[in-house]
Amino acid sequence: MTTPFIKELFDYHGGYLMYRGKHDLSRKFEEDTPIEQLHPSNVGRYQDTFIARFKYGEKPWKKWVTFICKNFTCEEWVSLANDGMSPADIIESKGYYDDTVVRCLRGRVKSQEKIIAELQRRLEEAKK
Repeated sequence: MTTPFIKELFDYHGGYLMYRGKHDLSRKFEEDTPIEQLHPSNVGRYQDTFIARFKYGEKPWKKWVTFICKNFTCEEWVSLANDGMSPADIIESKGYYDDTVVRCLRGRVKSQEKIIAELQRRLEEAKK
């Protein structure tokens, strides 16, 4: 089954973006921790799904949530994460690029345009 992400079930706190919704790959706390070590409020409760951690600079988590809701199912995201892909690699696999990456790419294009213009100028001089 494919479970769509629901925007209202995302939670961002302390740099961590988590998803609180239940899906086919959700795990209960007692599946990973002995029941004796669990707080009583977590017994029978599903674990939140880790989406991403924003460490430095801008924290565009709202843009991430919008993009994820439109382009991924819960199971798709979790299976890619379980396969070892980083959150940035997962989201970029569907065409998302944050503002920093876009600025870097634009800078490269401008730099390459200058180099091409200079090479064309030299070529024209050499033809004379």
